[in-house]
Amino acid sequence: MKSLYFIVALILSIIFALIVKKLALKLGVVDKPDGERKLHSKPIPLLGGVAIFLSFWLVVFYLVYRPVLGTEILTAKMWGAFFGSVILIAAGYFDDKKGISVKIRFLLAATATLLAIWGGVEISKMTNPFGGIWEFGLTLGNVIVFFWLMGMMFTTKILDGLDGLATGIVAIGAMMIYFLTETARFYQPNVGLLALIFAGACLGLLIFNFYPAKIFLGEVG
Repeated sequence: MKSLYFIVALILSIIFALIVKKLALKLGVVDKPDGERKLHSKPIPLLGGVAIFLSFWLVVFYLVYRPVLGTEILTAKMWGAFFGSVILIAAGYFDDKKGISVKIRFLLAATATLLAIWGGVEISKMTNPFGGIWEFGLTLGNVIVFFWLMGMMFTTKILDGLDGLATGIVAIGAMMIYFLTETARFYQPNVGLLALIFAGACLGLLIFNFYPAKIFLGEVG
């Protein structure tokens, strides 16, 4: 059953990538070559992250309102993450279209992260690699989540320098999370299902993001 949601997310991502590609060209949201860092031979459409966003959340909201085994917790914790990602998508679009300052991007990213935390994204304990468990209170846990999410967002931005690199690494990471959460030691079916859906959404875009890329993630990614 879980593989079905992976396939649906992948197919939706492919469809949305084709639509977004045409839309980005029509709106002029493209990455133009500069002969230095941007070595592609012609303008490449941006907004590829929109395809991932739409395919992931459509499948997730289907699961929220038509629950299956292992998805009953999603409703309470997804709204903060969703509205946070909407802020990131909107900010990314304007950045891709006209460009916005680093300070504003950072502020919007921080706002999106706080919304996710407000919605219930949290950490209460962590495995100690030397044995035992580290347990965190609410405040420390939220601080850790804040810097972790911010760090991962900007790490992804830094990685997005080669065709398919950021999308591919994130897809691999999502698949690793899925496989780990299927084991007895780390069993978390909700987390695993979300990771699997996200991997499908990333892989759908990756078809067009491999070298030579037909579409880039853009800042919305």
